[in-house]
Amino acid sequence: GTPVVNPRAPAVPGAPGAFPERRGEVAPVDRRGAGLTLAVLTNKDHAAALPLIERYFGAGRFAVVQGHTAQFDPKPAAPITLHVLEQLDAAPERTLYVGDSNVDVETGHNAGLAVAGVTWGFRGRTELEAAGADFIVDTQQQLVDIALGR
Repeated sequence: GTPVVNPRAPAVPGAPGAFPERRGEVAPVDRRGAGLTLAVLTNKDHAAALPLIERYFGAGRFAVVQGHTAQFDPKPAAPITLHVLEQLDAAPERTLYVGDSNVDVETGHNAGLAVAGVTWGFRGRTELEAAGADFIVDTQQQLVDIALGR
């Protein structure tokens, strides 16, 4: 999944799916100018998460990169998601969780977040719909429009 947040809102945890055809396409807008803060939450080991994210998306793109640690149960448990929100001083009601699987939908909902499911990731539309994603998006532009409240 590709994380993005609502404008004038703090942050969005999510797990980036580094699919070659999508590499570097996270939030194709001036996210800082639009008031978007990006974060990553992944079940990959925390020590490996930042180098992996930087390899596919470059350094400095995400305000927080959080991988799995012994301190928290993995996704879809809410505490690790809430930990990321706390690091970002993000309000759940102003945060959009973006993911590509039923686990991502459950993770966002467990933390009280709206969830956008992206169809180009690990799973597809059918799984995201069945999981109850609040939004299903097929393109980066649709995702940006949702994040910007368009």
